[in-house]
Amino acid sequence: MARPAKQTVDYFPHRCTSGKTMFILETRFGDKGYSFWFKLLELLGNTEGHAYHYKNGQNRQYLNAYTRTEEDQAKEILNLLSDLEAIDKDLWQNDQIIWSDNFIKGISDAYRNRTVPIPTKPVTDVRNPPIPGIPDVRNPQSKLKESKLKESRVEGTLKQKLGEFLNVFVTTGEYGKLITKFGEVDTKERIERLATYKKSKGVNYKDDYATILNWARRDGLDAKPKGEKRPAPQSLLE
Repeated sequence: MARPAKQTVDYFPHRCTSGKTMFILETRFGDKGYSFWFKLLELLGNTEGHAYHYKNGQNRQYLNAYTRTEEDQAKEILNLLSDLEAIDKDLWQNDQIIWSDNFIKGISDAYRNRTVPIPTKPVTDVRNPPIPGIPDVRNPQSKLKESKLKESRVEGTLKQKLGEFLNVFVTTGEYGKLITKFGEVDTKERIERLATYKKSKGVNYKDDYATILNWARRDGLDAKPKGEKRPAPQSLLE
């Protein structure tokens, strides 16, 4: 099976000289401002599509914990970053989505040798809801059609297209739960298995997240304690 094309990066440039954003952050928040900014960049780099949905409860708690910042102060820093245009002001104020054009420019080299295009800024209108990693369909240069966008109303979040064939739909929160339950590598393998099965059989499921959990239960994997060797998966055929 081909390796799924990822839209995360393992590194980003860290300049030896800082500009006005870092100066103002350090002036206002001291070392906390400095550490928050670079931990935020690390988080953006490790987020699929590099668009972080802070409105999502799990995402919000994780960012606060990862930066070791209380929620009120985290929002204060993020509001300042939007005013400084270090993160997109409209996406942050209207949808609490953290997106940085400068960050994307800084990591563009990492995508040059990939077959997957560099992520573009999410769309945030009623017709075209934001989906991480999906280019703006209103851009005439985009090859993706509007019909490929899929909206989810689960807990106010939107489902991401995952898997080799972009036909597995889970929310950011559901994806986080899968990683917590199975680990990152195992989660990606399960998503790829479901993607291949749906593609080969021409079938769809009402809830892909529930389907992945159902397959795991059928294979008897849920009953195994952490650390215990799991049995080889049985046939996935329904």
